[in-house]
Amino acid sequence: MIALSTLLPLGVGILLDRLLRTSPLFILIGGLVGILAGTVGAVRITSRAIEALSPRETDSKGLSEERKEDQA
Repeated sequence: MIALSTLLPLGVGILLDRLLRTSPLFILIGGLVGILAGTVGAVRITSRAIEALSPRETDSKGLSEERKEDQA
């Protein structure tokens, strides 16, 4: 996912530069957009993994907050 989100905008930037003869303007813009997209994707995946692996708080009966809401 990180490679695709980085390389796709970069490829579009290369194509735009070839068509418009504006090298390296769109290559740089595409590269920056790709790096930002890859970073955001990596942070989202990492935060979801951390959240899934972290223990949940439980009350005295051993029920988590999510389970209490489901039972209500």
